[in-house]
Order: sequence, then C-alpha cells, then structure tokens
Amino acid sequence: HKQRIQEPSETSTPRTSWSVSKGEDTQRVLARYDQVMETDEMVHRRVYREEHVWTPDEEKRFEEAFLEYGDSSGSNRKIAQFIGNGVFPQHVIKFKRTYKQKIKDLGIPAGTLFGNR
Repeated sequence: HKQRIQEPSETSTPRTSWSVSKGEDTQRVLARYDQVMETDEMVHRRVYREEHVWTPDEEKRFEEAFLEYGDSSGSNRKIAQFIGNGVFPQHVIKFKRTYKQKIKDLGIPAGTLFGNR
C-alpha cells in the first residue's frame, strides 16, 4: 500500500506528509523529512507557534503599541510588526490576554504596567 503525495521540488511548496513505499529505507525518509523541515517556510511555520519569551524592552514596546493600535483583533498584526524581533500576532494575542487580566487585577489603567505613562 502506497500513499500518493507529491514529492517536493525546488519550486513546489514543502509538505510535511510523505509518500512512503513498503520497505523503503527509513534513513532516506528521515533525511528527506529533515531537509524539508529546515526550509525557510517550515522554520517560519514552527517559530510562530512556539512560546515567545518576552524581554522587558518588548513588554514596553507592546504597551506603546497597545495604546496606539488598541484592542481589536486587527491590531494584533500591527502590534507584532511594531515590536518586531520575531514576534507574531499569535504571540501578541496570548500576551494581550495576560496583560489585560493583570491590569484589571491590579486596578491600573492600560499603559502604566511597564512604565509608559
């Protein structure tokens, strides 16, 4: 039994699924998998899903951007771009949730947690 999935070429989009024939050399399959997982696209896909450890500078920049761009879902991309440094909108969403809960618990206005006001 063989699954038919297109082998990636230099011009095609990398795939994480593979066509594996019964009895095919496992080392060869793993080598192909490693090769695809190291392409720029696949590295990018993994990075934005990973946990981001925020630096104090990024926290301040987040707060500045939060004050400027607001709390809409469309602001997450703008905030991430403002911060830079490999921060993705998904990181902003998670951090924003924690940030809003913290300022609510402390009873302080937005923009004061990291000293921007």
